[in-house]
Amino acid sequence: MTGKSLTHKMRFMKLFDNKINKSVLAILCCGFISCGTYANPLVYIANPNPTVNLIEVEDPVRGDYPPYWIQNIEGLNYPSYICVSPDNLNAYVVTDGKIAIIDTVKTVQTDYIELRKDFTNHIRQLGISPDGKKLYIIGLNWDQALLATVDIASKTITNRLVLPEFQSKNNSSVPEALGITPDGKRAIVLLKQKDRDPMNSALAVIDLDNQKVLDVIKLPGVGHRLVMTPDGKKAYIPIHDGGYVPDYDNEGDDLLNSGDTIRNLVVIDLTTDTIKTTLPMVGVGDIAITNDGKKAYVLATDRITVVDTATDTASSFSIPGGKHHRIGVTPDGKKAFLTEYDEDGGNLMPVIDLTSQQELYTVGDRSPFSECIVFLNPPSAKKSHS
Repeated sequence: MTGKSLTHKMRFMKLFDNKINKSVLAILCCGFISCGTYANPLVYIANPNPTVNLIEVEDPVRGDYPPYWIQNIEGLNYPSYICVSPDNLNAYVVTDGKIAIIDTVKTVQTDYIELRKDFTNHIRQLGISPDGKKLYIIGLNWDQALLATVDIASKTITNRLVLPEFQSKNNSSVPEALGITPDGKRAIVLLKQKDRDPMNSALAVIDLDNQKVLDVIKLPGVGHRLVMTPDGKKAYIPIHDGGYVPDYDNEGDDLLNSGDTIRNLVVIDLTTDTIKTTLPMVGVGDIAITNDGKKAYVLATDRITVVDTATDTASSFSIPGGKHHRIGVTPDGKKAFLTEYDEDGGNLMPVIDLTSQQELYTVGDRSPFSECIVFLNPPSAKKSHS
């Protein structure tokens, strides 16, 4: 780390020492940025820990300094996964039995969609249609795995599709991850067995127009996350050792049970609905893909593996730190934001320059258990600094 970056890191960590200093930082930011006007994309970081329950909103790339905290969106119950509308005007956040609707220009919660009757135990993830009119929700209604279609305008469920029990009739499926093709015609849902012995996973391919399962692709192990290329032709799924069992509660993944290592990365050809290849991986972590779809980044403990999606070849580089949990890549594809946990349980956010493959700085004093990192461009982000 350079002397300049270290100075920035120390200065920024001192500013984040407590909530009073956060307020001071917000005031300082207003000296450079007019209210509600940001020159850069914003990053939303969901923290579902019961003692926190908020989304941090930050300007991640302004100048040479670490991210500028803008504000917190509070009053949410266990906020976890986030998706953003195609026009970037709204963010939709999985909460406790509801989907919170966030106005990204005002950065406030404006409404919610009540889903508690249909997802009695667990809402896992959500996606949005390309026209921004429908949400797709995966979760559990008691022991039944569902994909629900929600009309955003009326805030009601219009379809409920029961997801397949891919292993046996006596071993119900649990939905883990979701992807929507760019034409809005198909969904892919990563499914796990509820029972852990043996523990397998599969990818269900779904026709959204006709609300039916087209195919079920069995995977060689326990799938955890998935990303899809922007053209909808490929999906990438990290496969863990068989002992990995998430805790299906309102707080997302059980961090204590997420220690099993990734053993490979499965590449799915969605034009044929088959496994195209597998790439060996080692470590514990997450996966993200760039906006242009050219590279996928697999976070695995102390390394980041870079996958060229055109050739499905991989290279890796080491990163400092301990137990990394989530990765997000800036819209320009130049930086990666990671969440990790120190020995005292505090949450740190290393920022990696993906060109030089070096850590730029680490933002300290983050709220624990960051579950999701999402970048978005609200309309005000197109304006210049005042």
